[in-house]
Amino acid sequence: MLRADEEQQVEWMKDTVDFLGERYPALTQAELEELSGIGLRFCRPVIANAPSDAETETAAA
Repeated sequence: MLRADEEQQVEWMKDTVDFLGERYPALTQAELEELSGIGLRFCRPVIANAPSDAETETAAA
């Protein structure tokens, strides 16, 4: 998800939080919103550590 565009990240996180809400019904709406925020921050790291596709292909050659 790190290289997905923002719209894809938000949709994926929504689906994930919906699943968590169904799986763990004791979670409150506030807790689910907090999980969503944490997950979205994880998808957008401050430092980009993942190599680009071009760098990966060059290293493999």
